[in-house]
Amino acid sequence: MLELLQFRHSPYNEKVRWALDIKHVPHVRRSLLPGPHLAVVKKLTGRTTTPVLLAEGQAIDGSARIIDWLEARYPDPPVLPAHATERAEALRIQSWFDDDLTPRMRRVEIRLVAVQTQDRSQPADHDHLERQTPARARRGGCRAPPAPHAGRP
Repeated sequence: MLELLQFRHSPYNEKVRWALDIKHVPHVRRSLLPGPHLAVVKKLTGRTTTPVLLAEGQAIDGSARIIDWLEARYPDPPVLPAHATERAEALRIQSWFDDDLTPRMRRVEIRLVAVQTQDRSQPADHDHLERQTPARARRGGCRAPPAPHAGRP
């Protein structure tokens, strides 16, 4: 049986949980504690990130690699489009979320948690968040996903 090593609260791990559930793949989930997970995951993959899928004697790490593996071994139902253009677009959006948007959201969340835990007896001062947040995020924008190459010869 497949085993998913995960953090409960992580968009990368959630993405893999959804893929496993959509595909009805039997598996067990083992939630790891951030920090102590480092030794376990590094021993299996040489890296320190989750999720990790233990399957067929191998450890597959990274949500995108895990989903690729699942698509190859459990093609029905698919979680990625079959048509090459649509699949490329889905993978481009996935990459944008994984490499740009999610890390930005995580930084904001960490800052908010830090503010909330500073001194609960004092009203929270969120002004410093405004000063630390990049200008483009304050304007309500973040970098849009790169457009697909329309291409000219």
